[in-house]
Amino acid sequence: MLRNCKSDGDRIELCYSEPGSSRTYEYVKKDHHIFGTNNGRKQCHRNLTLTRGASPSNPENLCNICVCTNEDMLRQKRVSLAEVTSNVQANKVIVGLRLKIDLDVLHLEIEEAEIKPVGMIDESTKSWQNNNLEKDYSSPYTYSSKYKVISWDSRSFSLDDVQLDKGYVLTGVKFEYDINGFFKIAARGHKYNYEEGKLEKLEEFYWRHSDSKKLR
Repeated sequence: MLRNCKSDGDRIELCYSEPGSSRTYEYVKKDHHIFGTNNGRKQCHRNLTLTRGASPSNPENLCNICVCTNEDMLRQKRVSLAEVTSNVQANKVIVGLRLKIDLDVLHLEIEEAEIKPVGMIDESTKSWQNNNLEKDYSSPYTYSSKYKVISWDSRSFSLDDVQLDKGYVLTGVKFEYDINGFFKIAARGHKYNYEEGKLEKLEEFYWRHSDSKKLR
């Protein structure tokens, strides 16, 4: 369902991507401004130029170009930016990771387990950690965890691998939102004694942030 249609300029040129591509358009050209990638290396599968249209919600309201969104303004989706960490006091590390949506919030959920000497994992201690997201009923669409609303301008994810330094193991993950409008994953590392199988200096750790620009 199209919503929030409004007049937007006199002319828009759409450059469609090749069939099977992960994106619909290579770029959109509005007047003299280009949105997207137009570096000359990719050809448009086909072009379409828009010069006049009408709002689907009000056909009698003619405009030069109608720009619409299909976002449901009454039901917003969010991304949790909260840190999700393993129980380092019990010598546990992260061995599994998955994405979940609860209460309209996309969040990370981890599987943790106790680590042993030489990097071995005690399979009997594996368990998925429940984040227990709770809805704050003081407002219809607010939640107790830290979050970022997903919108047309804030909807790109960069999910490349994040490598920790040698001698460190994974004990925490979180989503971060950068100034370019990308959601990225950050990883927390603790120093690990390979021979003794113990996490060292539990109060000391560091976060490795992704600098990737690859989108998903």
